Amino acid sequence: MITVVNRELWVLYQHSPMYGAPTSPVGVLGIEETVEGVTTHVEWFAEQPSGIWPERLGKVDPQDLPFLLGIWQHDTVALAAPVPDVSVADDLTSAVRAQCTELLTAA
Repeated sequence: MITVVNRELWVLYQHSPMYGAPTSPVGVLGIEETVEGVTTHVEWFAEQPSGIWPERLGKVDPQDLPFLLGIWQHDTVALAAPVPDVSVADDLTSAVRAQCTELLTAA
């Protein structure tokens, strides 16, 4: 059994031309830190995600994500916002999907 040291969920926002700020959610990123390393899972709201987030995440080593998300939460174009109450789902994928469902039903 792998012991999860830390689990975080982040809502990924892109710039909205209408509002002039990153207010358009495009996906949810989950990270789990264990003694073995970092595991990630992302769910996109669009079938074919585009924009800065797929490109940004594709270039990053998952081990660097905990540090980079701290920087990206202050980005004025592509914001990563931490989810304060992380789901108690059994696994990371279920937690990310639950957050996506919550965001989509609230919209």
